[in-house]
Amino acid sequence: NLEIELKEKQSLKEDVEKKLEHLNSEYEKVATHKEAIDQVKGQINALGSEYQGKLQQLQDLDRELSKSEALKDFINNHQQEQLDALDQKIRDKEERLKELSDQVNEKLSSGVVKDSLSQMFSELADNSDLKSESQKLQQELNELRKQYDANVARLREQEKELNKSKLNDAINKAFTSFNEQAARTQQARELSSKLQQLSQQVQAKEKELSKLQAQFNEQQSTNQLSEALGQAFDDLKDTLSQSMQNLASELAAQSQLTAQKTQLQQEVAALEEKAKNANTAEASDTAYEELEQTPAAIEHFLEKFDESETEDEATALEQFQKYLMGEGFFYSSRTLKAFHTSLKVQNINPISVLAGLSGTGKTQLALQYAKFFNFYSEHVAVQPRWDSKDDLLGFYNFLEKRYQPTELVKALYYFHQIRNDSDSPMMMVILDEMNLARVEYYFSEFLSKMELRGNDRNYPNEKSKISIGTQLNSRDFFVGSNVVFVGTMNDDESTYSLSDKVLDRANVLHFGKPQKFEDNIHYNQVDPISISASTFNDWCNQENFPNRFPETLRTKINTLNEALDSVGKAFGYRVNKSITQYIQMYPGIKRAANREEQALVALADQIEMKIIPKLAGLEQNEKSDACLSAIGNMISNTHDAELIAAFHDAKDSYENRGMFLWRGVSRSIDQA
Repeated sequence: NLEIELKEKQSLKEDVEKKLEHLNSEYEKVATHKEAIDQVKGQINALGSEYQGKLQQLQDLDRELSKSEALKDFINNHQQEQLDALDQKIRDKEERLKELSDQVNEKLSSGVVKDSLSQMFSELADNSDLKSESQKLQQELNELRKQYDANVARLREQEKELNKSKLNDAINKAFTSFNEQAARTQQARELSSKLQQLSQQVQAKEKELSKLQAQFNEQQSTNQLSEALGQAFDDLKDTLSQSMQNLASELAAQSQLTAQKTQLQQEVAALEEKAKNANTAEASDTAYEELEQTPAAIEHFLEKFDESETEDEATALEQFQKYLMGEGFFYSSRTLKAFHTSLKVQNINPISVLAGLSGTGKTQLALQYAKFFNFYSEHVAVQPRWDSKDDLLGFYNFLEKRYQPTELVKALYYFHQIRNDSDSPMMMVILDEMNLARVEYYFSEFLSKMELRGNDRNYPNEKSKISIGTQLNSRDFFVGSNVVFVGTMNDDESTYSLSDKVLDRANVLHFGKPQKFEDNIHYNQVDPISISASTFNDWCNQENFPNRFPETLRTKINTLNEALDSVGKAFGYRVNKSITQYIQMYPGIKRAANREEQALVALADQIEMKIIPKLAGLEQNEKSDACLSAIGNMISNTHDAELIAAFHDAKDSYENRGMFLWRGVSRSIDQA
């Protein structure tokens, strides 16, 4: 019985082993089908990518067709324009030939009428030039006709080439691409159908495998099968456990390698970013390399600059007038003091303007001032086309990735860097003929930013900085107290008038005609002096009115503003502050015994420079009459005889011509 039972168990074991082999075989078939499915999916994805590529090629061909049609239209139009031009030339030459032919016939007719045949041939000989020109024109006409025919032939050939060659080739290429794409689409459909069939077979095999697994589980549930297969499953379990350990070990090694790869990638990215930042910083430094270099002209100037032992401000101005006379330039002491004081109040008036007749010494006054006091000067000739700050400061060249600065901005950037050095020199910027272009266009950045500097111009407000370059890569600079701006302008029909925005921010010194002309042979030469920025700022910071500003002067300023208000020309706090500061900084007013009288002189200057320019172009009416009368009375109270005479002349012109025209004051040449 035991032997029979053992045989039965052995037989059962063999059946189980056969079923296991069958299951393994079916599993391998399923895996094979899955690989085939994956291959089909890969083929379908490849076909999809190829389909997209062909579609992109088709779109490119469509764009090429459009470009070809546009090229054809352009060639047609261009050739037609050439043909029309040749036609016109031919007609012109034919008309000229006809005129010459008529002239020849006219000459021949006049020769026939004459009695002598030799005289006729002589007359014809005189017409040889006409015949020569006629032959030349005939040759030119033939050449033009040949060019015309050649252009017509070339046009027809280009049309044939475009219509038959390029367009047909492009269309055939497009249809070929469509046919290829259709074939690819059909292939994709066949593969998709095959994939569906394989999927169905896989599902059937999976169902069969499930049935076999169920039978196997039923056989395994019996005690006999458990005892017979226990050892086999234990061995399989040990093998599987060992395999899992090996797999876990491999996965751990792979994970470690992945972590190392990630770390290396991060290190590479960090190095690339570091290199990129280094390149960016290097590019940034290179972009502004020319701007940040000290100009050779400034280096040459600094080699010779040495501050002199200067006396007080009034003495320096007296020496300046004597220096000008020795150089052949004659200005009144009033004019020199007015110009000098205008430079001192540039914290509220960013620019001093010298206006008037051409050749009256406006530019020379600025140049000689800079030469005498040893200012570094930058002379800028304004151009009519200027309309932005780039015309003054330069621009960023995106192609070369470099900032291309002007000589002016290089000098301004250098003086920005040394603005806090007490022993550094001053700089003067001269905008020559500044009203050839709109001042509020190209100089608006300076007008706005310099006004925001605050009281301490060596440490200005952050809002007053001027930026150049790009937003991502820029440079900033301040216009400190070591820089002054002077503009010159002529009054003629080729220039623009100053707007109220500029007038409110400037002192306009108007030059009239010279009262007389003198020679410099009677005056001795005077040596220039050198003053530093510190000395100039000391002259600007004098407390000329230790107490409060005189109430009488404040009343006069209010009266002037009321007069201007009657014609819509009133001023605000800025102009009031400018007038007040000008009077306080007027040279010598602090130590003058007659301080009130000196203050009236300074007030007369401000009426000339800030009030009267606002009246330019004022038309005649009752309100204008009342305004001019009030301002005339105020000028009379200043006791400035030359200003009173100039204002009366302008008022007489206003009454006779119906418009107020200001021509400036002619000051007599006196000693300071």
